[in-house]
Amino acid sequence: MGRRALRLAALLLAGCATTPEGRLRNALVTDVYWDAARECEHRFRSLHLKSVGVNGDLDLDVDAGQTHDIAYFAKCYWAGIEARVEKRRSAGLPMPEKFGLHPEVGGAGD
Repeated sequence: MGRRALRLAALLLAGCATTPEGRLRNALVTDVYWDAARECEHRFRSLHLKSVGVNGDLDLDVDAGQTHDIAYFAKCYWAGIEARVEKRRSAGLPMPEKFGLHPEVGGAGD
C-alpha cells in the first residue's frame, strides 16, 4: 500500500469515529503516530512504513538482513510519540486519557 493510501486510510478512520474521544484518538493517528513514524523512516533507510494502526502499532517492510534496525526504529518512534504528546499537552490540546506511548513495532523482510 502506498504512502498516500496509508495517509488517506488514517484520515478516513478519523472521519468515521462517532464519539468525540474516538474522533480525537483517530485524528491523533496522523498527528502523533504517523508523523513520528515518518520521521524515523527517514533515519532508517532499510525500514519502510507499511501500516499504522489506530493504536499506533506499526508494520514495517524490512530490507533483507536489516532486522536489527527494528529495535532502534522502535526507540526512535517511541521518543517521537512522547515528544509529540508532551508538545500537545503543553499547548493545552486535548489528549485521550489512555494513549499508547509504546505501541508495537514489527516487520517482515523481503
